[in-house]
Amino acid sequence: RTTGCDASDIYAFAYLNSIGINWDKIRLILDAFPVISFCDSEPAWELLDNKNRIGNNLKTDALVFLRKRLQISNSDLFAMMKTHSRLASYGVSGGFLPKLNAIQSRLNLSTRELQRVVLRMPSVTGMSVDSTSQKMSALDGRIDFFLNEARLSPVDLKEAIAKQPSLLQYSINSTLRPKLDFLIKELAIEEDSVSRIIRAAPAILGLSLEQNLRPKVALLQDECNLSTQEIANMIITVPAILLLSLKRKIEPCLDFLRTELRLFSPEELGHLIQRSPRILTHGVYTSL
Repeated sequence: RTTGCDASDIYAFAYLNSIGINWDKIRLILDAFPVISFCDSEPAWELLDNKNRIGNNLKTDALVFLRKRLQISNSDLFAMMKTHSRLASYGVSGGFLPKLNAIQSRLNLSTRELQRVVLRMPSVTGMSVDSTSQKMSALDGRIDFFLNEARLSPVDLKEAIAKQPSLLQYSINSTLRPKLDFLIKELAIEEDSVSRIIRAAPAILGLSLEQNLRPKVALLQDECNLSTQEIANMIITVPAILLLSLKRKIEPCLDFLRTELRLFSPEELGHLIQRSPRILTHGVYTSL
């Protein structure tokens, strides 16, 4: 019942209502000060999994700390534990406190920004944050990658992580670095432009090279007779092109333009989207 409440909450809210505060205003109070409600340490039935045994691992003091530190509600805690069940077993002094402080300070996040990152990616509360002379922590390793290899500024990195908190969880060797190599080596995009692409569309780094990114580039080359450099220039202008669905967005858009505008050659179609690459982001039925 992490999303439920205690009898004390019922009495308190009923009293507020009895003295003239309507329920809409009470909801506003709860939204502004979520920690005034009781923190239930008994999990809802959805979390009662024998494999995870959340009920036996819940630490009330840690949950209360997390609610106060991030200013979140019971329902937020419930949602976080559904996606990251190990959250229930973390402590305060050796868990939430140093990790949240490290993430906030090293990325220069406000408390509200930290809240949004953790709510969207609760597993960041379990990453290592303490580096040693022999080994860099998971947090410092990713920050170092983005600042020194991807050439993002601290401000750009903060913006990218705010948009895509999972950047803090992606493997450097199997996920991040191959996508960086794809942009720099395969598409020949300069480092300064790559940093702008990551800042604008950080979700690109989580897409599959074989199943997603390379097929999109290959389709544009084949259907529009575009060179790698021409496609790279389009991506620099509109990074979101790489986020579009190949089957549901790019192919239908190209078919529509080819048919409706009577573009009979790949060169004509390529000339159009090269001059106006944003046209690929428009819906066939809603915009075009």
